[in-house]
Amino acid sequence: MTACITSAVLMQYFLMAAFCWMPGEGIYLYLLVVKVYNISDKMYIYHVMSWGLPVIVVAISLSIAAGAADGIQSYISDDYCWMSSTNNLIWIFVTFLVIVEVINILILTRVIREMTKMQPRGGK
Repeated sequence: MTACITSAVLMQYFLMAAFCWMPGEGIYLYLLVVKVYNISDKMYIYHVMSWGLPVIVVAISLSIAAGAADGIQSYISDDYCWMSSTNNLIWIFVTFLVIVEVINILILTRVIREMTKMQPRGGK
């Protein structure tokens, strides 16, 4: 049981970390294309956001599961080593991913809009 919970926690964390790198890259692209800043020295912010935010969300998920009647075992499904959908913990994960994707789409839309407004350097 402990190995299953550990596996589910690590899967949730690393999937969320991978998704957190997406808006980090989007913000980097936005600042590079739209704002034209030298931002290579600010990479620590992306690291903190991409590795730290998932820790907070996983900790919240585990806290909610630990406070349930079944205890920490309510974190995982009866059939799989993944978050349980019976106690709605999976919605924390899904909501997080949807928010990240919406933010990323908004950033990408802004970057594309700015790139289409750019004038070519040729003499037309």
